[in-house]
Amino acid sequence: MPIGVLIVEDHPATRLGLKFALENAGDVEVTGEAGSGAEALAQARLRPPEVVLLDYGLPDMSGAEVATALHEGGLEAGILAYSGYADEGHVTAMLNAGALGFVVKTEPPEAIVEAVRAAARREPWLSQEAYAVVMRFRQGELPECPPLTARELEVLGALPGGYSNRQIAEALSISEATVKNHLTNIYGKLGVKGRAGAIAWAWQHGLAGQ
Repeated sequence: MPIGVLIVEDHPATRLGLKFALENAGDVEVTGEAGSGAEALAQARLRPPEVVLLDYGLPDMSGAEVATALHEGGLEAGILAYSGYADEGHVTAMLNAGALGFVVKTEPPEAIVEAVRAAARREPWLSQEAYAVVMRFRQGELPECPPLTARELEVLGALPGGYSNRQIAEALSISEATVKNHLTNIYGKLGVKGRAGAIAWAWQHGLAGQ
């Protein structure tokens, strides 16, 4: 049986290229495509895939938030993060959200196919850049990332853009009071005193400008 893959990528041309590369592998079948987090969740419910190739930067949700929602919904697929950036913020967010691997978009098609096969076997697969980040954490060269939830990461990532609580609430479709609660939790977990400290932390850890 071919490996069923759901491709979640908001750029149609990139999505088409991924589909072509995967289906040319011979043992992979693209069972669904999505250009947003909401579409990904709907597609996964409609036809549960064996592997989800999940872009980090989606228009409505982060890849970490989608991964969390998929797991909470009971999907047993192997989740493979797909991103143009492999800094510590992106890598940590996706792995903390349950991704089995992290593929950088500059990888050649054969490497992406290899990563999909590894995810189907429930084995980790990391691009060199992502592997370097993981090793730096293991060797104690980087501080451990506090256990922020996917939603807290979304709120934190919006702060460097200068968005108000109301604007963040509107963008995430939550109440302003909920944003304030998330910020309180974020400040406590990061050990900072307020918004400025959280913004500085976000820049240092690659979470700005998501």
